[in-house]
Amino acid sequence: MEEKKRKSPPSIGAEISAYQHRCSSCIDWLQIDSRGIPQIMGKYDLKDTYKSTLVFKKLYEITDKNYYIASLVSLPIAKFLPYDLNLIKLLNKELYWNKPCYRLNDIINNLDLIPYQPARIDLAIDFNNFAYGFKPETLIRNFFNDKFLKVGIGNWIINGKQNKTNETHYLKFTTSNCNVDTYLYNKSKEMREKKLKPWIIEKWKQSKLDITKDIWRLEFSLHNPRFIVKDNITGITNKFNWLLLDNKEYLNNVLNVLINKYFDFRKNTYIKDIRKMPKVKLFTNIKDTSIIWERSDSIESNKGDRMFLKKMKDLNNEVRDIYTDLERDTESIINYFKETRLL
Repeated sequence: MEEKKRKSPPSIGAEISAYQHRCSSCIDWLQIDSRGIPQIMGKYDLKDTYKSTLVFKKLYEITDKNYYIASLVSLPIAKFLPYDLNLIKLLNKELYWNKPCYRLNDIINNLDLIPYQPARIDLAIDFNNFAYGFKPETLIRNFFNDKFLKVGIGNWIINGKQNKTNETHYLKFTTSNCNVDTYLYNKSKEMREKKLKPWIIEKWKQSKLDITKDIWRLEFSLHNPRFIVKDNITGITNKFNWLLLDNKEYLNNVLNVLINKYFDFRKNTYIKDIRKMPKVKLFTNIKDTSIIWERSDSIESNKGDRMFLKKMKDLNNEVRDIYTDLERDTESIINYFKETRLL
């Protein structure tokens, strides 16, 4: 497909100064649940790939002047999903340009669709080390050896490699019915071994990270993010609004909240109440906040929400581990599911 020439991404500007060490924040996955029948009405074109997925009958490519920028799936196969449900996802490299949320919302409106709610949003912070030079590898080792404990219930996965010494490079926290999956991993290593993304390297350079050393990523994968943030000091509450994530200050504030809630480690002093253990200071100036998730009122709706969440999480979490260009090759997804489920 012919691609138009584009200049280098615009300057990102100052990053997360509140963390007192050099970091770079970003949106790394943006997928929106929209409703209606997609129509070509404006500046974007809709190309039918004549492919399907396990969940949807139709897969489209969305282009801007022949430049592939987003994908859309529609016509759900499962009967419990709304018949007019569409999931629109901006391509990863497009997320590193200006105003990705505004642009995706503009695509939705130009296709005569109604934005309903976010289906999945991944927010991330990139850095060489935590505050005060504390190394991510040390955090993972101390957690594995029970020197550190994490606040909150969840299953965890650690990946590493044995050379002369054991090297760890990946830590994940998740549960099947939780709206947030948390990842800490060596992003430089991932791109060396799987797929280099030049737009991320450019972002690191602009943020003045040391690209001669490994850069780590702390990432929060938000599934169906509908929540309210409460400042525990002032009592002020604010509803999460995905369209405001284009604003760097708002993005960093949301990341601040997620760190406080889902990445809280304590030094193990072997007392009963983990919250009374000394806090491991990975970032500074983290505010005292809490998250209130919005739930449906009825038991039936809650069961449906949990079923939808689990199925979407199963699909998304398995998709993120397939190292091919999924936007252009949905057959890889189908084959992967067949193999892992012995279909």
